[in-house]
Amino acid sequence: MASDIDVCSRCSDNFIINNKFSTCKLCENKFHLNCVSLKDLWHRVLSDNINLTWVCDNCVGKMKVAIDYVNSPEFNNMEIIKMEIQYISKEKLLLEKLLSEMEYTISVQKKLITSYEGRLRSSLYDDEVGKQSEPGDTRADKDDNIPGISMLNKFHVESPKKSKSSKIIASTVTDDPTVSSKAVSNASYAQTTATGYQSKENKIKAHDLNTQCIMNKLDLIEIFLQPLSPSVICVAEHWCNPSSLPLAIIPGYTQAAAFCRTSSIHGVRFIKVLTSTLPYRTLWKLFVTKWTFTVHSGGLDNYLNQRCGGLQPR
Repeated sequence: MASDIDVCSRCSDNFIINNKFSTCKLCENKFHLNCVSLKDLWHRVLSDNINLTWVCDNCVGKMKVAIDYVNSPEFNNMEIIKMEIQYISKEKLLLEKLLSEMEYTISVQKKLITSYEGRLRSSLYDDEVGKQSEPGDTRADKDDNIPGISMLNKFHVESPKKSKSSKIIASTVTDDPTVSSKAVSNASYAQTTATGYQSKENKIKAHDLNTQCIMNKLDLIEIFLQPLSPSVICVAEHWCNPSSLPLAIIPGYTQAAAFCRTSSIHGVRFIKVLTSTLPYRTLWKLFVTKWTFTVHSGGLDNYLNQRCGGLQPR
């Protein structure tokens, strides 16, 4: 009787006389020699020579069917390769399209971020100027045809904080090197943060300087204005006598107008225009013809702060 391991895969009779088995190399099934018509001589040859293997007729039939299919006209390996190449090409086009759409989306988002940053800086600067505005100042300019200082300030889309420039300009001129370094640092800060500083309507740059005594700050003002090069400078002079204003010479600028306040504590506001620009009368004509404004009882500064951008086009 054959053991449980040596069970014929062809028959169920294990009580045959010849109880020898042969194992298929591919399926590893065992068969009686009589069931597969394998003689003892071949069995001895297969057992003695490890380089020879025996394959059952079932596996031989499967191998023949596979070989015939590969050799048939229906099986064409090149066609499959071509299909794979076409699929990869289509996938590549889809990926390139997706990448281009992502790049466009990123560029749009960058523009939106830049726009929001500009609006935020402008809003923060307006809030800072509103905090520093003098609450009891309700004066109006003597000449209604000339816009006020706040109107020139509104040409600033982005501007350095007024408090920083006021502190540096209001400091006493000394030989201390830290003072000059602070002025240069403030000037570079103004240059890097004053993006959109130029008006899109009439291409005029304006800057407002708040000083206590301009006669002691001329050197620092010149350093501060070098990177900005505004066409118009509006200076608030608090302590100086109006008669000494012509002595406050800033290289490259010509005094265009001065506005004396009623209170002697607040001193004078005066305007200097870049000499290389248009004559200041033509410059004022650009302001007056391009924009219309009204002086209310609350003062021009308070009125402009209540409007969008301070200036309203006709």
